[in-house]
Amino acid sequence: MKRRGFLKTLFLGAAATGSGSGIHAAPKKRLLVQKTIINGMAYYDAEKVVDQISYDDPVHLKREPGNPHDRAAVEVFWEEYKLGYVPRLSNFALAKMLDNGETVTACIAGINARKLPYSGLEIEIVWEG
Repeated sequence: MKRRGFLKTLFLGAAATGSGSGIHAAPKKRLLVQKTIINGMAYYDAEKVVDQISYDDPVHLKREPGNPHDRAAVEVFWEEYKLGYVPRLSNFALAKMLDNGETVTACIAGINARKLPYSGLEIEIVWEG
C-alpha cells in the first residue's frame, strides 16, 4: 500500500480504500508502527508476571476510550494480565488504527532487567495490512 492509501486507511477506515471491490489484494504487508515502553507498570499486574515474560512474547492491545485521563488510551495485556499502557505521547495514531478495525499486533521487543518490575518492558507494534 502506498503512503496515501495507508493514510486514508488510518484516518478514514478500510472503506475509504475501496476494499471489497472485487479486485484481488496484494499479499499482506507488515509495517512497524512504533517501538515503545509500557507506561504504568507499577500500578497493574506486571510485578506478578514479569518473571514469566520473554522476548518476542505476544501482547494484546485494547482501546480504552472511556479513560478519563487519556481519550486515546491503549491498554497492554500479556495473556490476561494488564501490564500498563502505550504512552500517551505516542498513542493517538495507534488508537485511530484500532478504532478503524485495522489489524495491529504487538510483542515484547526489549526487557531491561535493571528497571523491572516497575518499568523496563519495550513493545513493538506492527500493522498487518
